[in-house]
Amino acid sequence: MSRMAFDPSEVDRPPPPYEQICNDWNPLVVGKDGWLYTKDTAQSTTGFWCKTIRNDPTKLSRSFNDIILLHCGISEYGEEGGEPDCTFTCGLLPRNSTIDKQSIANLCGGIAWGARTHRGLDLEYCECTFQDLRRGVRCDKGGRWFYRFLDRFMAWKVRRWMERHDKLCGCNCFDTPVSSGDLPLYTKS
Repeated sequence: MSRMAFDPSEVDRPPPPYEQICNDWNPLVVGKDGWLYTKDTAQSTTGFWCKTIRNDPTKLSRSFNDIILLHCGISEYGEEGGEPDCTFTCGLLPRNSTIDKQSIANLCGGIAWGARTHRGLDLEYCECTFQDLRRGVRCDKGGRWFYRFLDRFMAWKVRRWMERHDKLCGCNCFDTPVSSGDLPLYTKS
């Protein structure tokens, strides 16, 4: 049985506002311990934290080629919290040469944004972690049925993005089960 070549255009993308996160990245603007808080452009109450580790930390490049690790996180109090209370680390290891690091980083940003959106704000806040969302643990958030439905939908969407991440990136930071038939063909660059 022959396998078809991987076509990156067939892969669903995270929400459009987050495809521009890495283009607007400014390595000079950092928070406590190097964390950078990124706000949603459409809704300033929701955001997430990012931190990168580069091959050469003195080089202030906008290129993703010299990034070794990307840390993403979320916090209950947003920017006022000073740093995230729940994080994950992506190794940005494309499974083949047709996948670029920036698209993986955008997907990581979408996952962090989705997890923060799922957690909610103020009174209807839950404390689901990335592991809880990956395992499908149902949170006991209260509120109206419609908002509970939206939260469950967002948790499902985050799980899908985590699975997609592990199909595109070899770091397996979410450790989702990926069958060999779901992986893109390996090609040397």
